Amino acid sequence: MILLKHDVSLFFQHLGLSKKGIDTLSNMGILTTFKTVNQTKVRIKDNHYNNFLEYFQNHVCIIIY
Repeated sequence: MILLKHDVSLFFQHLGLSKKGIDTLSNMGILTTFKTVNQTKVRIKDNHYNNFLEYFQNHVCIIIY
């Protein structure tokens, strides 16, 4: 259930729901807090480059001349 709340929170922030709106829905028990959503977005951004390199190394064949 917590993962669902978290994913829905990320989706609503992506749609443009304000900090106040997310925190209000969090207080109602529907979403996670704005702070949690932002921390997740920062973690995703920070890990993106490494995840991309790992995927590229494992799934893309490179021919070197």
